[in-house]
Amino acid sequence: MKVLVTGASGLVGSKICEYFTMNGIDVIAVSNKSELDLKINLYKQYKADLRTINNEIMNEKCDVIVHCAAKLPGGNNESHANEAKENELIDKLIIDLAKVWSSKLIYFSTVYIYDDSIKAQINESSKIADKLSPYYFGKINSENIIAESKLNYCIFRIPSPYGNLKKQRNVMKIFFDKAIKGETIVLFDKGEREQNFIHICDIAKACLIAIQKNITGVFLLTFQRSYSMRELANKIKQHTNSLSNIVYSDNVSDQKRNVNFDNKLLAQKFNWSPEISLDEGIKLML
Repeated sequence: MKVLVTGASGLVGSKICEYFTMNGIDVIAVSNKSELDLKINLYKQYKADLRTINNEIMNEKCDVIVHCAAKLPGGNNESHANEAKENELIDKLIIDLAKVWSSKLIYFSTVYIYDDSIKAQINESSKIADKLSPYYFGKINSENIIAESKLNYCIFRIPSPYGNLKKQRNVMKIFFDKAIKGETIVLFDKGEREQNFIHICDIAKACLIAIQKNITGVFLLTFQRSYSMRELANKIKQHTNSLSNIVYSDNVSDQKRNVNFDNKLLAQKFNWSPEISLDEGIKLML
């Protein structure tokens, strides 16, 4: 079996390349970098920015495309809009490629598309927000295009991925950097905001199961519980043996979202649920 992985140099894509290769799959990695920082030798690698697909990649004709590549949202609305446009162009190109190849398409979306008014546990059919930033709107728009394409597809809505400090770009990276340097870790609003973290090994395993069992549909790929920023900071401090102080700032509000996710559908269809707890995941990164 041949699998094309886009965004192969990224946090999620790199782990999928490694995990698939270790499980006997021929991985065709596409990245915007010339050299990939991977622990294994891949079947093939191509350097491409994915705004166009060259003939070499086109001729590979893979059985599955795992589409991880995406420009992450920046710090302002203009940046969000530009990145969203580029992502939608890339998504369209990959969807069209999957049609040409008649490939199964695995697409990574996000859990941050749901209506803020939802108080109950969130599942796949929960209400999508009416107003979304361009980046998140682009994700749900690509989901809809895939669903209407008649492709064999599996869409994973994931929360915050983690598992490789060199490739982290979220709050976990900030806390780790502070803890390792012994610097003060500042939490907003008493650190009560919660976030759901999913380890990249669990993401890779879900992808492989989706291929092996030929599972289709939209799934929340979330861990069974979420953690507050206070819990996260204390766990990182504990596992790094850090002398950092944790202080609280009431001057800056921290946007709270409902991160109470129901992943029963994933457990039912995959006969599996994400396994790596936050404590285990932090230890694996050290």
